[in-house]
Amino acid sequence: MVSMTLHKTDGGQAPLELSDAVFGAEANAHCVRAAVAQYMANQRQGTHATKMRGAVSGGGKKPFKQKGTGRARQGSTRAPQYRHGAIIFGPQPRDYSYRINKKVRQQAYRSILSELAASGRLIAVEGFGLESPKTSKIDQALRGLGVDGPTLLVVDHADDVLTLSVRNIPWVTMINVENLNVYDLLANDWIVATAGALKRVEEQYA
Repeated sequence: MVSMTLHKTDGGQAPLELSDAVFGAEANAHCVRAAVAQYMANQRQGTHATKMRGAVSGGGKKPFKQKGTGRARQGSTRAPQYRHGAIIFGPQPRDYSYRINKKVRQQAYRSILSELAASGRLIAVEGFGLESPKTSKIDQALRGLGVDGPTLLVVDHADDVLTLSVRNIPWVTMINVENLNVYDLLANDWIVATAGALKRVEEQYA
């Protein structure tokens, strides 16, 4: 078992035991790279489009007669060699998303979470005990945990009070455990997660 410190709402601390299979696994750089590449590809909208000859307006009239001019024959001023002409083999709308094996994705999460736990950048909290939105209290609480950079706050369920409290802190990103992804885990310096979120992650990737 991996031992961590659980920071309680009242300011105290308690031990928290997490699974070695998820938070003490050996790093696998290949799986992490594959998972990040898939995530980035799936974020692409793929709405780029260029106009081919059938979509460019104009060019219906033959620019000059077929023979007798000494010039190369031309049928339209919207051919690709003309200015304002069509774009041939340009990008067209497409879906960039693809899937990777489930075991590869799970190993990527295990690798990242294990590295975060080993480096001390994964912090477990019981909660923040807010009854009403208060940005200053969240900011003070996070700084009290030693957090001093881009932070991903992972919660196990939707919390409107917490959402309103952190939305004006530019260096904090809040995410539900269902939307947890490899990119956000790597893009932030600190991961602050509730005990409930860690247990759900443990169940999912064990």
